[in-house]
Amino acid sequence: MRSKDGRIQTTQEFFQRIAAKFSGTAELAGDRGFYLWLAGLAGLVIYVFGYPFSKDVCYAGEWLMLGVFFLLLPRAWPHIKKDPLLLAWCVLVAYLLFKVAYTCLVFDEPFVETLDAARRRIRFGWILILAWWIGGREAYLRRILAAGFFGYLMLLATGFEASHIKAILDGRRLWFADLHPIHLSLYSATVLTCLVFWAREFRGTKFRRLRTAGWVVSILVCLQMVVSTQTRTVWLALMAMAVFTLAVLFFANRRTGEKVFPVKTAAVLAVLVLLPILYFQKDTVVQKFRQETKTIANLAEMNIKDIPNSSLGMRIHAWTWALDMIAERPVFGWKVVDTTRDLIGEKGEVNSVVRKGFSHIHNSYLEILLNVGLAGFCLYAFFPVYASWRIYRSYRDKCITPRSFLLFCNLLLLFLIANITESYITSWIFWPYVAILFGGFYTIPFWSRAEPAADGATRRMKQGTKF
Repeated sequence: MRSKDGRIQTTQEFFQRIAAKFSGTAELAGDRGFYLWLAGLAGLVIYVFGYPFSKDVCYAGEWLMLGVFFLLLPRAWPHIKKDPLLLAWCVLVAYLLFKVAYTCLVFDEPFVETLDAARRRIRFGWILILAWWIGGREAYLRRILAAGFFGYLMLLATGFEASHIKAILDGRRLWFADLHPIHLSLYSATVLTCLVFWAREFRGTKFRRLRTAGWVVSILVCLQMVVSTQTRTVWLALMAMAVFTLAVLFFANRRTGEKVFPVKTAAVLAVLVLLPILYFQKDTVVQKFRQETKTIANLAEMNIKDIPNSSLGMRIHAWTWALDMIAERPVFGWKVVDTTRDLIGEKGEVNSVVRKGFSHIHNSYLEILLNVGLAGFCLYAFFPVYASWRIYRSYRDKCITPRSFLLFCNLLLLFLIANITESYITSWIFWPYVAILFGGFYTIPFWSRAEPAADGATRRMKQGTKF
């Protein structure tokens, strides 16, 4: 094989050139461990690609990525040993082992099932592992996330059926493949947000017209999926994100005296894109909100008992019940389980509709408090809170561009709002989302801190500060 300059390349040099576009950690493995490292990088790409296209593919990538990471742990250890997330992860593992024993002894739950439920929750530690793998640059992060974009396209391509067109035209909720509409809505909104903030990178410099056309089509497809999956919380989250972004851009323009970004142009473009879809889907959107008028009216008057068993109504009944349950065991919570179906079924406070229709309480925050109590909630919260704080510090230190930081803020806002009305933490898609979102952006402060000051200055120059 020959390189661009005509020089004959070895097979290893060929793969090194390709892998260098996705991660900056190859040199840590050395020449002898390069192919092992390459297998781990492939695992990372498969992990991101498989989410949410295929649970099996995603988990296969996860095991490959983790297996190689632990084999390379002697090389990675100098970089991760002083990171606060490692200590937090050790504390979390110890607490979850305590909760396993507590659940088995107090509630007489099967040990193997309880341990399996606790095992899923240690995945908060994957934030640190992904941060190490990616290597600390925005370019690496964008290319890794591009694998997720292609996985999303694969999901749509393999799950599409002719009946979906009729469902969209009839205003019915769209069920795509084996993915619940609520989950697909969150992922579609995530892809949409990335496409908006990284539009410049998507269009690139080569084949610009073709890539621009692909970007426009991708935006329209994501918007249609968000509308057709009919998840009101995601709609509200996108509205909140739009207001937040326009406000940030407006005040940034006022503060700097320069046009950091054309706010009016952004607003006009957003309206031009949204109007056609909302015009054809307006009945679907209006009807979806109109269904809850009675529920909202009773909630405003605090008549909880009179709230009907609508989609939102059942959630309110479940949340009320959960708050009472949490008050009984506030510190350590009840039992570590994948679903609260048993707890809901055992208690008579919840009406029969909720007991029959819900396997969880449709709120990740209450779900965590119910399962592991306030102590566990604080441990869980430390990972995203600390990662977000470090990402903010990287933005202040100009190690991350303002546009990418604003993208992270919007994805964080989307994730926080979406978890109010859905227990994503009980689903497999929660854990890759957390690891990819926080680990992906945390890679920048993680590696910035690991570098000497001079190298950090070089990084800031490479990253750039333009919006």
